[in-house]
Amino acid sequence: RYSTVVITFAQASMLLVSFQNQQGPSGDTVAYSPGLAFLLQGALAMTTGTILVMWMGEQITQQGIGNGISLIIFANIIARFPEAATSIGMLVRNGRISMVIILMMFAVMIAVIAFIVLLTYGQRRISIRKGKQQVGRRMMQAGGTSYLPLKINTAGVIPIIFASSLMIFPSTIFQIVGPILPEGMSIWMESFISQYWVPGNSIYIFFEFFLILFFCYFYTAVVFNPKDIAENLQKNGVAIPGYKQGAKTEEYLDSILTRITLAGAVMLALVAILPQIFIRVTGLPFMVSQFLGGTSLIIVVGVALDTVNQIENHLRVRNYEGFRAGSTGSSRRRRF
Repeated sequence: RYSTVVITFAQASMLLVSFQNQQGPSGDTVAYSPGLAFLLQGALAMTTGTILVMWMGEQITQQGIGNGISLIIFANIIARFPEAATSIGMLVRNGRISMVIILMMFAVMIAVIAFIVLLTYGQRRISIRKGKQQVGRRMMQAGGTSYLPLKINTAGVIPIIFASSLMIFPSTIFQIVGPILPEGMSIWMESFISQYWVPGNSIYIFFEFFLILFFCYFYTAVVFNPKDIAENLQKNGVAIPGYKQGAKTEEYLDSILTRITLAGAVMLALVAILPQIFIRVTGLPFMVSQFLGGTSLIIVVGVALDTVNQIENHLRVRNYEGFRAGSTGSSRRRRF
């Protein structure tokens, strides 16, 4: 919580500094009275709003079903859908797109949703077997063959968030330092950012694609350590058939994780840049193309799947408790 407050205040301050240097159509600055007071008031207001949303998310998590913050983000994305539908209607009415393209868009959206579900639930199952255990004076084979699941997309949506944050970093820095740079350098940087460093441009898509690949490997390496997994398997007397416990198991897990992470990273990056490809090829506004892929659709599908799973788990628990209560009541009636 404390780190969230610090990060929010710092990010809000940088955003407000960039706002101070922006000018409107008439040439006046966007900020009515730029200065230290404007920065402090704006940063405090944004930080307070973030704390309020964080508290609301915690209350939803404790009292409701699902992750509160995720559900708030989910609702924010879904709330844009009517506006996107209105934009599509205006494009059709103006003759900019045909009904055939609309049908193709819905087909692509359904295919991408199925692709995201596959990416969310996809896993590589590695067979594991528990060794023999001593029972009394005899050595008994403990259980049968089980499996160790390795997710294709261990990092989730985190790589897209990190990559998107870095992609907007040059524009933010230019808004801050642009006025103090030499005129020639400032004009060149402004021209480069406005022409090439914008969503839909080939250079922008290229860099974002490889940043997502990098952060997929980076985050997976942080949260999943093959050495720790191999040591835990060895401590519990569990082995992978065909591989010795210890270093050999670690090497095998590392090789498997490297391959499936590459597949998951490429799939995630393709889904992330899909809206930009639609913007470049068809000229669709971002309000419409965001529902054909990207972070928005990944979050919507992921939160929906997680919420459905939690609802099913709650129903199973309630049915089990109801079954136990019914069994207890019938046994008492038989006793008396």
